[in-house]
Parts: sequence; structure tokens; C-alpha cells
Amino acid sequence: MRSRPPPPWGDGSEPSRGEAMTTPEMSARARLRERLTWLQDEETRLAALEDGHHRAQEQTREAAHRLHEAEIALGALQRDDPMRRTYAFVNSGVIEDDTATLAAQAAADRARADHDRVSDIDRNLSAEIEQSQARLRRAHNDVRAALAAVINDSDALKALLDAQDHAFSVIRGVRKACAIIHDRLKADCSAEFFSRWQNSQSFDPSAINHAIDEVPAVRWAAALDAILADPDAALPS
Repeated sequence: MRSRPPPPWGDGSEPSRGEAMTTPEMSARARLRERLTWLQDEETRLAALEDGHHRAQEQTREAAHRLHEAEIALGALQRDDPMRRTYAFVNSGVIEDDTATLAAQAAADRARADHDRVSDIDRNLSAEIEQSQARLRRAHNDVRAALAAVINDSDALKALLDAQDHAFSVIRGVRKACAIIHDRLKADCSAEFFSRWQNSQSFDPSAINHAIDEVPAVRWAAALDAILADPDAALPS
């Protein structure tokens, strides 16, 4: 099996940390780009290994079949050839050699060697695939951590959380206004007013039959996808 050229950071090892960037955001985005490159390279490596493993399994099955056929042919000769040569001597007085048996033995030996070689490659690929899968899991974890480093300290996330705080503030203000109205009108409040004021609203975004503004979620989902494709992509403003 020919050795695969090692990736830029070495043989499956993690990429180096690199020098610090000029700002925290640039440093975080640079690290995300580095980790994404590692992830993409490891995905490419794993795909190649799995393709090779599939081919090795096919060739192992074919080699096993050839070995089985060669051993059957050798067994038949080893069983029948002594008696055949015995009768050849009785009938003609000639002592025949065992060329056919030796040739069958050589064929079986070659088939066994071929089977052993491809089986060894198959086992090596299985072991390498396990290691690549482990590296890929670490790469996914590192990409997630690097993405979090970009998002957690971003102005965009702070603005989103500020918007949530403002929305809660508005809700409290509206409910306070409703309480003032109820205090003034008391029993003369309409049934619709009282029902809607007292209606308990869910803040669960997956709640059924509750209106939801999808814009923030759509913008953030698109932004997170974009930054994983291009670490320089902008976050929602």
C-alpha cells in the first residue's frame, strides 16, 4: 500500500496554534479558518480511506475465492496423484514425476500470499479509518469551539441579547398598561380585553399556534452557515 502524503500539519496531528492576531475577533476567525481546514482535510482523508477499504474488501473476497479454488485443486491432486502414478508405473513401467502436484502447490501458495497481502491492507485500512474517525470527531469539536469563540464575544450576539431584553421590557410595559386600564374600567372591561390580557403566552419558539417573528432565526441560521463556509462572513447587524 503506497503511503499517502501527509497533510500540511503532519500525519493526522492537530494544526499549530499560530501567532496571535491583532484583535480578538481576527484571532478567533483565523483559528476558525484553521480548524475548518483541518476538518475538511480529515473529511477528504476519511472518504479516500473508506473508498480504499471498500476496494480492499472486494479484492479480499476475490482473493479468498481464488485461494479456495486453488486449495481444492491441490487437495484433489494430493489425494489422487499417488494412485495415478502407481497405475502409470504398473501399466507402462514409467515412474511419472509430481510436476502437476508441485504446480498446484505453487499456485495455492501464490493465491495464499495474494490473499494475505490484501487482507493485511484491509486490516490496516480498518485501523486507519478508526483513527481518522476519531480525528474527525475532534475536528468537529474544535470547529464548534472555534465558532463559539467568534460568536460569544461578538457585537452581533450582544445586540441579539439586547433585543431580547428590550422585547421583555416591552411586554412588561404592555402588561402594566393593561393593568392600569383594568384598574380604571374594572368590570366594564370588554371580554376580549380581559381574555387577551390574561392569556398566558409561551416563550418556547416551537410552541404550536403562537405567532413568531422568524426573521432573527432565519438571519442567524444563514449567518452561521455562511461563516462555516467563509470565516470572514459577516454576522447579523
